[in-house]
Amino acid sequence: MNIEPAMLLMVYSIPRYIDVTHTLLEFLFLLVDSYDVEHKDSMAKGVSSSFSVLVKKGVIRSLDVLTSCDALSRVMKERLVRFLSDLQQAHFPGHLVCSGNSSCMGTPLSPEHQPQCSPGERFSTMSSDTSVMISDDAAPWSISVMASNDQIRSVENLIERLGEATEKSGPPDLCALEELLLSFVA
Repeated sequence: MNIEPAMLLMVYSIPRYIDVTHTLLEFLFLLVDSYDVEHKDSMAKGVSSSFSVLVKKGVIRSLDVLTSCDALSRVMKERLVRFLSDLQQAHFPGHLVCSGNSSCMGTPLSPEHQPQCSPGERFSTMSSDTSVMISDDAAPWSISVMASNDQIRSVENLIERLGEATEKSGPPDLCALEELLLSFVA
C-alpha cells in the first residue's frame, strides 16, 4: 500500500469532501487494528513512520491539518490524536509529529497550496467489536479472518460512504481516486 496518495487524498479532500478523508482514516485504523493482530505494534510503527516521512519530505506541512480539522468527527480526531500521541510516547524511531510552527518539516508546500479545513458534514462512527482470529493451520499466504457483524457493518458503511462521495465527485476527483485504488492493487 502506498500511503502518499492516500494522505494527499485525505488532506486535499478536507475542504469539499470530508467524507472521503473520514472514510480513509477509518479504513486505515481498521487495518491497523484488525489486519494482523499479532503484529499490530509493527503495523502502527509502520504507519507512524510513513506519516513521519510524508512530513519530512514536505508532502504535507504537518499532521495538524488532520488533527485540528473541525469538519472531521470528534471521535475520529480523538482517535487520530490518541494514535499519534501513543506512538510518540513509545519513542518509535523515525516518528515525527510536528505542528505547523516546527522546523522539522523539510520543504513543505507553500501555505496557499496546503488545504485549510472548513466545517462540513460530520459522521458518527460506530464502535465495533474487533474479533480477528488467525488460523494456526492456515498456509503462510492464507489468513483466515472471522469478522463480527459489527465489523462487516462497519466495512459496508465505509464502502457506502465512499460510493456516495464518488457520486458527488467531479472528473479530477475520480481520476485521483482511481489512481489511489490502482496503487493499492499494484
